[in-house]
Amino acid sequence: MSKVVVVTGGNGFIGSHLVRKLLNQKYEPILLLRKNANLDRLKNLNSIKIVETSDYLNKNTINKLQLFSPLSFIHCAWSGVLGKDRNNNAQKNNVALSISSVKLAKKIGCRKWIGLGSHAEYGPQIVKTHESIICKPTTLYGKYKLEAGKKCLELSHKLQLEGKWIRIFSTYGPFDNDSWLIPYIIKSLLKNKKPKLTHCEQIWDYLHVEDAVNAIIKLKNSSGRGIFNLGSSKPRKLKEYVSIICNEINKNIKPSFGKVPYRKDQVMSLYPDITRIKKAAKWNPKIDFSNGIKNLVNYYHEN
Repeated sequence: MSKVVVVTGGNGFIGSHLVRKLLNQKYEPILLLRKNANLDRLKNLNSIKIVETSDYLNKNTINKLQLFSPLSFIHCAWSGVLGKDRNNNAQKNNVALSISSVKLAKKIGCRKWIGLGSHAEYGPQIVKTHESIICKPTTLYGKYKLEAGKKCLELSHKLQLEGKWIRIFSTYGPFDNDSWLIPYIIKSLLKNKKPKLTHCEQIWDYLHVEDAVNAIIKLKNSSGRGIFNLGSSKPRKLKEYVSIICNEINKNIKPSFGKVPYRKDQVMSLYPDITRIKKAAKWNPKIDFSNGIKNLVNYYHEN
């Protein structure tokens, strides 16, 4: 069976970890990237193959990818993932891009298509979140992720592709964007500064990115179809996560809780039901948050 996997967005946070893991497991990832894409997260990976394109369905792009005879396609690409961009109308462009990735997967001979969704599709929930719950997204990012997942799964079924849509809850690890919460707290503490935070009463779910990409690859190899939640299913109050980070770096620095107001649509509870992905992929999270933070702090020290 072909070990070739086409990956879009392989230069992003989760995508770059996915590419590394695929290489470690003796797969051959082919990265489909825009011209002049930032490759900082892929430094020292000399063995990767890159196909540059501005149009997934360009004949030249199709011909190049067909030469590799891939059987799997993992679509990680999405523009506007940062908080400041999540209500930008340009989010809508990602839906067409995602649909094009399904069509491309079929044209180049893939049998499986996997797309990365988000907990933002659910919107604020106060119960443990199962894939069948009614989605009420409050951001354009969540709205268009929801639309993309639905349309891509329908098209995958029509094209006789094995389609999977993975709704990812909060992840953390090396190469994350500095503006996200955990990198911000770590960098502040390493500079002996007090992080300015909300009251941190939110109950969130954090999964180490290594666990996340392991789940994605295992699910790729399974026969499951449809929507899958991906998280740790061990939610805690945000204050507890903050405390673990502070204890690892500097117990004497007390964060400034309450300095940042909650957003109007602040998500106060993230509690994914991950029963479906655990069963289908025969997967369980392995990295405890405390150990994950210890390793992440070491990464920041070294870099």
